[in-house]
Amino acid sequence: MIRFVDVIVAGSLGDLPECATTDDVIAFLGSPEIHESARKSYPEMLVYGDLEFHARAGQIQEAFISLAGDAFQIRGTAKFEEVPPREERTLARILALLSEAEVGFAMHAIMSDEDQTVIITTNHVHLAFYEDVLTRIGIDFSTT
Repeated sequence: MIRFVDVIVAGSLGDLPECATTDDVIAFLGSPEIHESARKSYPEMLVYGDLEFHARAGQIQEAFISLAGDAFQIRGTAKFEEVPPREERTLARILALLSEAEVGFAMHAIMSDEDQTVIITTNHVHLAFYEDVLTRIGIDFSTT
């Protein structure tokens, strides 16, 4: 099980270890919907619906969750639970959640603009908001 609040606050994807390998991901979620091998400067990619992993030399570097639509799916054996509806995934509510959990954060000045705000937490979670609604989550495992 992958809990929304754990992803936002801690960058945790349930029982998947922090220093996960592609083998760990496949053991956790099953066979990916799409599995692209690494090429030159492109990482290896494992795609499970709206959840995507990038790896280098078999080591997971990043994970991304797309929340762009009202309905999203993580294919595989894990479930993404306790996800608030779109109208509750606002910038203000997510920042309040981070503050309540005492997680530090800052706005990414280069990636943010009038329509999109990107927040990076001290736990290496990147939160992209489009028109003040959370639409994409990125977790940087390369720094853990």
